[in-house]
Amino acid sequence: MQRFVDDGLKSGIGNRSRDALFTEAVKRAEKPSGNG
Repeated sequence: MQRFVDDGLKSGIGNRSRDALFTEAVKRAEKPSGNG
């Protein structure tokens, strides 16, 4: 999950707060995306 936040900050969506990125990471983790 921390890696998702770090990648997010590096990939250009760093204009969002770390807290927002963390929330997004949690949402993606809970979402049955089948991504693994």
